Amino acid sequence: MDRAQSIRRDAHLMARLAAGEADAAREIVHSYMQPIVRFGAHMLKDAAEAEDIANEAIMRLWRAADTWRPDGVISGWLRRSVYTQCIDRIRKTGRMVDDGGDAAFNMAASGPSPESAAFGAEIGIAIDGALENLPERQRAAVTLATIDGLTGQEIADVLEISVEAVESLLARGRRTLRQALQPIYQDATSADRHKTRRMAT
Repeated sequence: MDRAQSIRRDAHLMARLAAGEADAAREIVHSYMQPIVRFGAHMLKDAAEAEDIANEAIMRLWRAADTWRPDGVISGWLRRSVYTQCIDRIRKTGRMVDDGGDAAFNMAASGPSPESAAFGAEIGIAIDGALENLPERQRAAVTLATIDGLTGQEIADVLEISVEAVESLLARGRRTLRQALQPIYQDATSADRHKTRRMAT
């Protein structure tokens, strides 16, 4: 579905919501709740709080149904609402620290060996920590691009910035993540070389 089709579908869905159709509300929750909860959880490192924010975003969308713009996009509107609420909470409470149990980018190892599983967990925790230390906009841009697969224009719509600014945020955020992971990959490469030498002797 292209952007024009998506806009037409969203306009029809919001018109149904404004008319009080329960099926329209259920369709919105079914289609959008999981992605916006996931986005909020990556921003806040708190799944329960992210769900509260997502519910509030859905309620705000429902209240905005009567004044919905014909060119509006529901997914972008909801993500923007979640982003704004997350930034408000982050600024009020300070940065939240994740306990490492739910890595932001879960790069679980595909191999069955304990070594590969441990390495996958280590990478996940390292990325989670690096993501946590990114400025809020960089964190949001990287999350929307990597986790939700949004385009530069879609991210720009959510964050209300230019596509060029999004590209800059992504470049800086990804560079920081690469730098955070480099020592781990170097250690793993060194360990693999050592293991290979032992097997060869």
